[in-house]
Amino acid sequence: MLIGLQGGIAWAVHKEVLVARGVIDHATVRYPASRLDAGSRASVKLVIDELALPPIPTTVRV
Repeated sequence: MLIGLQGGIAWAVHKEVLVARGVIDHATVRYPASRLDAGSRASVKLVIDELALPPIPTTVRV
């Protein structure tokens, strides 16, 4: 199963990605979502690093 689709931690996974990409400041989730454990957080970081995504632009074009 994909880690980002697992019940209970899906929101935490998505927020960790947003933090890693510089979109939000922290990955705090509220109940009923669960925080990621250290192993899951490391897995998410590994996937993000392997994707080698380009930086997110800080300016918005209109």
